[in-house]
Order: sequence, then structure tokens, then C-alpha cells
Amino acid sequence: MKKKLCLLPFVLASLAATSAFSRPASDTEARAAYCEALLQPQIEMHKSLPAVAKDAAMDAQNAQAIAHLKRISAYLAPRRSSIDASTFTQAQERYKADIRESTQVSKACHKKCMADVMADPSKLQSGSCRKPTNCANPAEDRLNQCHSLGWLPN
Repeated sequence: MKKKLCLLPFVLASLAATSAFSRPASDTEARAAYCEALLQPQIEMHKSLPAVAKDAAMDAQNAQAIAHLKRISAYLAPRRSSIDASTFTQAQERYKADIRESTQVSKACHKKCMADVMADPSKLQSGSCRKPTNCANPAEDRLNQCHSLGWLPN
């Protein structure tokens, strides 16, 4: 027991040294953590769906999500231990908040669209009330950044 207590300061010192070397994530690392947090549950959800509920487009979208997740994970793997762990927690929280916000904005936009169409039925054909300039959705923009990885270095 005495020997274990003597080791305790060394263990605590090594843990402190490890956490002292963590650093804030770069913008690219933070975005990668966000997309990783977003893609993982999407892929899991697709796996859990019965085959009859899936179509070719969903399978193609899932294959792309898997490819993106692999690329993001490969990018983060050598960096993960040096990045402040809160980056990954914040990424989880941010994507969940963005899904909620995006849904709320989309509903509000749909409501506005319906009111616009009722006032001017010609807008139904033009779809003008659904264009991003008329219904900005920054949360959806953040979510959509994970569909293309042009921002991620090779």
C-alpha cells in the first residue's frame, strides 16, 4: 500500500503533463470534429434501417458518408491526442444544436412560404420563397459543410 501511494505523485504528474500538452483545435480540426460527430450517428441510423426502408439514393448517400468519415478520421487520428478534448464534446453539442436550429428555421421558412403562396399563387411555381436569400439557415449551412470535404487537407 505504501509503495502504491509513493507512485501516486508520479502518475498524477504524468497525467498533468499529458493534459498540459493539449492545445486548442485549429479551425479545420474543429470542423473535422464537428463532421465526425455528425456523420457517425447518420451512418449508424442507416445501418439500423430495415432493407425495405432503404433505396439506392439512401445507400449512395450512406456510402459517401462512410467515405467522408474515414477521411476525417484519418485526418484526426494523428492529431486527436494533442487536441483539447473539449473540442470533441463541443462538436457533439454544436451539431445537435444545429439540427434543432435548422429544423426550426426550415419550419418557419415553410410557414412563410405557405403564407407567400396564399397571397400570390404564382410563387408556388417559382419556388422563390424557398431560395436561401429569402430564408437564410446558417445552421443548415454548417451541417451541409460535411457533404463536401474540399476544406479538409489531403
